[in-house]
Amino acid sequence: GVARVAVHEPGEDFAPRVEQLEKELRDKSILVIQIWLNLACRGVGEAVKTLRECGFFLGGVLPRWFDSDGMLMQKILKRPDWEGIRLHGDRAAQILKLVRVDWERSTKYPDV
Repeated sequence: GVARVAVHEPGEDFAPRVEQLEKELRDKSILVIQIWLNLACRGVGEAVKTLRECGFFLGGVLPRWFDSDGMLMQKILKRPDWEGIRLHGDRAAQILKLVRVDWERSTKYPDV
C-alpha cells in the first residue's frame, strides 16, 4: 500500500486537505504516503512546513519533475527497514543518512 499524490500548487486549504487525505488512506490500509511538491510554486515552503508538522519527512529531490524541480515528502506508517536498504556509493549513503535523520525527527516510533 503506497499512495502517491502530486501537488502542482498548494492552496489555502492544503492543511485540511492533507489531514482528510491521510484519514482516507489510513482507512484503506495504506502504509506509505508520498506527496510530490512543485518547488517552483508559491506556498511550497508553507506546504513543507505543514507536511513536517503532520509527520512527513524528506523522501528525495525530483529534478525537472514538474518541468521545474520537485521534492518528495513521505510518511511511512511503520518503521522502515533501514538495514535492508542496499546502496551504491558514498553519495547514496549521505542521502540515506539525511533522510533517516529527518524520519527520526518526524516519527513517534523510537528507532531501535
